[in-house]
Amino acid sequence: MAAEWYYTTNKQQMGPVSWDELRQLATQGLLKPNDLVWTEGMAEWVKATGQAGLFSHGDSFGSVGAARVEGAAPPPPLMSPTRRRIDDELDRQEREDRQDRRKDRQGGGGLKVGLTIGGVLLGLLLFLGCGGLIVGGIIWYALNEGSSANQNYTVSLVAGAQADRTIRAKAGQRVQIVATTPNAFPPPNIGVQILRNGNVIVNPLFAGGNSTVNWTPPATDRYVVRIINRGPGFADTNVRITFN
Repeated sequence: MAAEWYYTTNKQQMGPVSWDELRQLATQGLLKPNDLVWTEGMAEWVKATGQAGLFSHGDSFGSVGAARVEGAAPPPPLMSPTRRRIDDELDRQEREDRQDRRKDRQGGGGLKVGLTIGGVLLGLLLFLGCGGLIVGGIIWYALNEGSSANQNYTVSLVAGAQADRTIRAKAGQRVQIVATTPNAFPPPNIGVQILRNGNVIVNPLFAGGNSTVNWTPPATDRYVVRIINRGPGFADTNVRITFN
């Protein structure tokens, strides 16, 4: 099994990622020389610049730069309090999902699921019957915000403005973001950025009203797709996000 690597950025733990993904982060400048890296078997965290193969071409096989200690447990990976709370919440949800599936197998969960679905459908019918189309649209958006389903939407931006959309992507998944601005004169300069935990991790240079970004997430997480109108002028930009 390939080694899994952890790294830090802005004093927060990231990962795990593969060695090739770690080198790609270093090549893109997302992993700085003074950031820390660690993998199982290393005695301690080391600076990325001291890990052979990350910032030089002499070693491309991910050899461990810090000494290994046989039979000794490595130090626990660094983790911020915020990240720990998020992981604890995900673990809790996963345990609850397993309990629900166990109840379904025992025959008691089917009725509960059926009643829940029936209640949701009845509620939607009542909303629609009372002119609740707008409310239904809000509910649909709330359920799909941050999901990994393909998305198509339009943003209207004045020069210098930006619009964010949260998505959930899986590690190694291929994600394509296409931004097009038809019928705009003069053509604006539309930029596409991808953020994780408030930090810009993808920021290609584009000129013109059409931009395409092909991106592979380093880890399963929530990301923000940011569309920026760098001007000149107003822009109605169509955005298509595709997950493969």
